[in-house]
Amino acid sequence: MSRAPQAPRPPALAVADLRRRLVAAEPPEPARLRQDLFARALEDRDTAEAQLRGALAGVLLDAWRQLLPSGAFGPAPAPPEPSPSGAAPAPQVAAGLDPFASAVRAAGLEPWLWLVGERTWAGLVEALAGRLARRSRCTAAGAETLAGPPGTVTAAL
Repeated sequence: MSRAPQAPRPPALAVADLRRRLVAAEPPEPARLRQDLFARALEDRDTAEAQLRGALAGVLLDAWRQLLPSGAFGPAPAPPEPSPSGAAPAPQVAAGLDPFASAVRAAGLEPWLWLVGERTWAGLVEALAGRLARRSRCTAAGAETLAGPPGTVTAAL
């Protein structure tokens, strides 16, 4: 019995290599965004913090989208099904933004510390690049690294 030929797989990319590529493509620091959100934080910290996380995810998506290997985060999620009651489906994260938003959420206080001047932009970018790379599906030395629960990396041999 012969198998049908399979399409060639793209070259493997190790998590560390992906992280290095992302850090090397550091987006410019969004200084105007930082100023605006800092001013807003003086009035309403919760709103400013939520807007900060969303804005950073968007900045990263714009800068890094083309650097990620195809399928780095698995297949795209299926569109939401309409509810039987006819109500509108729950809003979804903008296409492709979820892994970036997840990495920013997992960064804890790091984005906030950048906003208030306690962290550098380069340090924040390095931290977010590492989180994003660890959540991707990359291959290194024959072991596939799969995205697991936040803060974990599992290797399937």
